[in-house]
Amino acid sequence: MKSNQNKMSAELFMHQIEPMQAKLFRLARRLLVSPDAAKDAVQDVMVKLWEKRSQLADKSNLEAFAMTVTKNHCYDQLKLKRNQNVSLTHENFEDEDKTIEEVIETQDEVKKLNNCIAALSVNYRTIIQLRDIEAYSFEDIAGIMEMSETNVRVTLSRARKALIKQMKTQQS
Repeated sequence: MKSNQNKMSAELFMHQIEPMQAKLFRLARRLLVSPDAAKDAVQDVMVKLWEKRSQLADKSNLEAFAMTVTKNHCYDQLKLKRNQNVSLTHENFEDEDKTIEEVIETQDEVKKLNNCIAALSVNYRTIIQLRDIEAYSFEDIAGIMEMSETNVRVTLSRARKALIKQMKTQQS
């Protein structure tokens, strides 16, 4: 009987947490240097979540909690490595109807944008990732970043202004 409960617990865990892995990976990728480091971070987060699975039912927003754990884990990794050379990617820009020239141009523009975002502070990068890429609500971002919603809005505005300034500098 007990093993049946554990099996259900594992099935429920996988049903609720596994669909979030892609979002967790994208956040980790924004904060860490390499895709391999991001994969390792997500695996570590999954282990942490598995170990806390009995407490997860108490969480009102499981996805926001998982994102917070991922953010904190990545910050810990960055502190350990003291690595500020963060490389960024976002691979949701593919269009099958584009010519090879258009694909190359889009890749070039994405690379330029990533370089500009990479020049921002970790907080700015994280908030841009959560709001503009992952489309989280201000309330969820406030919970993940442990900030007030007002502070999230102000920080996002500043991050966008800094990004625009960085893009203008790069074009000059």
